[in-house]
Amino acid sequence: MNSPDRDLMNQPLKECVPRGYDRRHVIFWFTLLTVLAAVAAYFRMMTEFSPWDDEGGLMFNVKQYMAGMKCYDEILSLYGPVYYFYQWVLHTVTATPVTHDVARISALLPWLSTALISGWMTLRLTRSLTLAALVHLSTSLALGFFQGGPSHPQELTVLLLVALAAAPVIAGLEDRRTPVLLAMGILPALLFLIKVNIGAYAVAAVAMTLLSCGPRTRAWRVVGLATAAACIALPVILMHNHLDAEWARSYCWLVATSVAGCVFCLLRIRHRPLVTLQDCMLAAGGFAVTFAAVIAVLLAQGVSLAATYDALVAAPARIFASDRTWFRAPWILKGTSIWAMAGLGAAVFAGWTQPLRGSAAWRALFAGKTFFCAVAIVTIVFDRPLLSIVTPFAWLLLFDPNQAGDESPSLPRRLLSILAVLQTLYAYPIAGDQAGFIQILLLIAVGACVGDSVSWLPEFWRMPQVITHWSRGIATAALAGIALMQVEVGVDRYRIYYSLPSLDLPGARLVHVAPDIKATYQWLVENLDQQCDSFVALPGLPSLSFWTGIEPPTRFDIGAWTYTLSPEQQQQVVTAISSHPRACVVYNPRLTEFWNPGGKRLDDLPLVAYIFRNFHPVGASGDYQFMLRNERAGKARGR
Repeated sequence: MNSPDRDLMNQPLKECVPRGYDRRHVIFWFTLLTVLAAVAAYFRMMTEFSPWDDEGGLMFNVKQYMAGMKCYDEILSLYGPVYYFYQWVLHTVTATPVTHDVARISALLPWLSTALISGWMTLRLTRSLTLAALVHLSTSLALGFFQGGPSHPQELTVLLLVALAAAPVIAGLEDRRTPVLLAMGILPALLFLIKVNIGAYAVAAVAMTLLSCGPRTRAWRVVGLATAAACIALPVILMHNHLDAEWARSYCWLVATSVAGCVFCLLRIRHRPLVTLQDCMLAAGGFAVTFAAVIAVLLAQGVSLAATYDALVAAPARIFASDRTWFRAPWILKGTSIWAMAGLGAAVFAGWTQPLRGSAAWRALFAGKTFFCAVAIVTIVFDRPLLSIVTPFAWLLLFDPNQAGDESPSLPRRLLSILAVLQTLYAYPIAGDQAGFIQILLLIAVGACVGDSVSWLPEFWRMPQVITHWSRGIATAALAGIALMQVEVGVDRYRIYYSLPSLDLPGARLVHVAPDIKATYQWLVENLDQQCDSFVALPGLPSLSFWTGIEPPTRFDIGAWTYTLSPEQQQQVVTAISSHPRACVVYNPRLTEFWNPGGKRLDDLPLVAYIFRNFHPVGASGDYQFMLRNERAGKARGR
């Protein structure tokens, strides 16, 4: 088989430009796909406006930080300082204000970078430019969840997570040992200092990877087994507060069995030592130095460590872990528990037998891998959750048909497999945009597995001569077809965008929304401008502050404040709003119910009680009610 894609597979990992395609071809196709993806991504980002308004809340915090306010002491936030450092650099270098238009255009940088790294990583793992292009397209489409919350830390987080998985792929240990190991320490530290949970999963994945690659001494085995046990127990520990719910038990079982299968293969498959204790210390040093440097910057800015700990650890634990009413169940397919058990059983069999290349067990393993790839492709085509299908079989990445039968899977595959599994925990307890986030590494895993199956198939099935003869033309036609699919997506997004009117509010001129949505927001802005000197929204709608220029009564202007604000903080808002006789309230009953999946009694909250005691609706548009103080509402009704 002389196809370009086959030539790609036959080269060692360290070679950047495979046979069959020269560097110019690779650059051309990735550039073309990125440009086409940029067009589609732009129109996707600029279309629609999410009613829960995470966008406005994050912009509000970034604006506070850019104005010199201290993180956590003066800015109410649950996200780490690296996010604010990134936003500061972004707005300073580009000299742009904090607006909706700028926030959405800025999201294109991590969007396109993540898709590009995902495609490049697939190219290095599979030696197939066609598969790399497919993963690039799939990833770019999956990143559409950015549109639900522009400027969200998830944009930077997913980029760093994919970069972590790609670090040992782009630069192998044999060539650049120190930079790779430093990256495996620095990137988890940055992730930890943006979103603590994602950072914790990344640290666990890197630790498990390095320990599985160490020497076969008793000490290494003991530490490796202890780390494996901690990884398996992580889903149970994390979800213990919801395990009486069927969705949580299914989710927990899925991830726990998937982790178990993965770590069993990681520890069972033997190899020559790939890393030493010194290497592990290097990665740990990269983490420690990065962590210390960020904390030093915070201290230099006058931020207290107590406030930082409370904002990044204590408050999220209270809101997301301890509070049973704060959840949104992920989409888990029926039969997932059985599929997960099958994945664990197959992992134990493969890890225990360690089939040799050419043996019956080897053929059975790759026949199963090919079947899995077919199921995964169908799952992607029919837009079903990869969480249920791919997670239990991520361990298949550890078996590479292009390696000798007695060699171990490489470090990149080890890291990708365990990282792809552990990061699926990010969809707990809220599987909103997080459900899209966890798809990205799973898509790369599917691409790598498909590449393995394509590489193995010629051992099982002789390729027709007409295919081998025209292989280059077929591969080029496939790449052109993928590019045309991206063009179709871009044209579709263009048509949708220009079929809708501009929101036409300050800082959001480029955003297009449905006519009824535009009418509602402009109605709210007009009423606030004419009748209010301050306002509160239930739930929070911070974007109104940007569109009206009316400053919020306190620094606590965020979305779902019924959960995130403590009673004491709500009382501060009550005190502040009480001093404004022309204060107003914007109330959305449906959205308030959406943010209360557990049916929590909201009337007991100080700010909610104050609103319904002192304000009365005088008009409505869409799902929103406009409320004035009782005495003003009476006069309005009298007129």
